[in-house]
This record gives sequence, structure tokens and C-alpha cells, in this order.
Amino acid sequence: MIRAGYTLCLLLFFFFMPVLPFRAALSAEDMSPREIACRIDDLYRGSSSHAVMRLRVSTGLSERETMLEAWSKGRKYTLVRTLEPSGQRGHSIVKLGKSIWSYLPDVGRVIKLPPSMAGAPWLGSHLTLSDAVRGDMLSEDYLAEITFTGIREKTEVIEITLRPDPASQTIWSKVIATVRQSDLLPLNIEFYGDKADLVQTMTYSGIRELGSRMLPSIIRITPAGESGAFTEITYEAIRFDVEIDEDCFSLKSLMTPESL
Repeated sequence: MIRAGYTLCLLLFFFFMPVLPFRAALSAEDMSPREIACRIDDLYRGSSSHAVMRLRVSTGLSERETMLEAWSKGRKYTLVRTLEPSGQRGHSIVKLGKSIWSYLPDVGRVIKLPPSMAGAPWLGSHLTLSDAVRGDMLSEDYLAEITFTGIREKTEVIEITLRPDPASQTIWSKVIATVRQSDLLPLNIEFYGDKADLVQTMTYSGIRELGSRMLPSIIRITPAGESGAFTEITYEAIRFDVEIDEDCFSLKSLMTPESL
């Protein structure tokens, strides 16, 4: 079954909250496990953001691509809209506080998604509806501890293990994130199911300048046990701290096919 509880990233659509200025040469002693988790959460965020992304989905037998445009403001508001292919143009999803709404232009309907649908596949990918608007937050929904510091594959890394906060509703029983010690950029994140089995792995690559930051431009989600299957998100462009009115994150905007 295709599912992916966390992310942007995720997705990718890894926005939502004002972030502290990035600092270089951080070590395990400089930040707590929760602060490292927060850095992962805020990797693609500013006080607001606007991004264009390419979503590539492979089943192992076939592939397809979708172009997406996304806006965010703080952790409260997110809007993601499909640009291509033309048959899916206008399909949109918006997060308003803790509520998630979806617009289906082919039937002209706006649907409020119940919490039970948060783990449902989004656009036929290995991302969920929750991922699309970053419903789960590592730093808020999980309790973190550092479980390894040292060298792996010639890179100094920090590994943090996260387990669900009893007060939160989460999809994963355990999450293991590995970041570079030098700049805390993530290398990979592993997601485990109820039976402590590995469900999927998220890897980060293609580090380049995005929105005046050095960030991984490619995020790949690989499900365990599915040969050749993956979902890959490539950031074509992103801008941080852009002027976006909160009115843009509304049910009316959800149904507007033009860019904001």
C-alpha cells in the first residue's frame, strides 16, 4: 500500500514557519535533538514561500510526471496546485490551520478531508495528503533523541531517532533521520510502520542554491520491497519570505486556476 506520513520534506511541500538564520559548522553539542528535527521541518520554509516542483512517480513498470506550484505562510497555511499535465490542471489542496480541503475541478467540488484520509495517497504517488501540506511535524509530533554521531561513508553525521509523542496522532511508529554534521542538511530519513518494519526511505541529493540557500533540490521516496518504485520531487525554483496575503489561502483561491 502506498503511504507516506511525514514528509516536504516534504513534500515537499516543506514550508510553514519563520526560521532562524542558518548557521554553519554545527555539531551535536550545539543543538538538541528536537532542534535538529525542527531544522529538518523548516528546511524549505521561510515566513512564507513560493515554489515550483516536478513530481515524478515510478511504479517500476511505468513513469509519469506532474508539475506543481505551492505557496505557504507560516505553519498554518499551505496551498498546492497542479499545473501539468493539462488533464490534472487545477487539482488543488489547501491547509487552513488543522483543516485540509481538496478541489476537484473535473467535478467542480470542494471537499473537506477527514483526519482518516490523511494517510491516503496523493496524486497516485508515495506521498499522502498529509505530506502534501505537511500535516505531520517531526519536531512537534515526535520525541527525538540522538542515537549516533560519527562517520558514515566518509561523512560526519548525526542520527536522531524519533518516536511518537503520546499526545499526537501519527502514522509512523519510528522515524530515523540522518543529517550532515557540518550543516545539518538531511541525507536520509527512514519511516517505520506499526510492526517496526521499514516502510519507506526518503533521500536528499542535488544540493544547489535555492532561494539564496544551499539546499537539496531532489527528494526521493523509495518504498521498501517495491523494486523500481519511487516518488521523486525536484525543486525547479523556490522563493522565501515573499509577500502573500492570508486571503490567498481560502476556498475561493483553492478553486482559482490562475497563479496567485
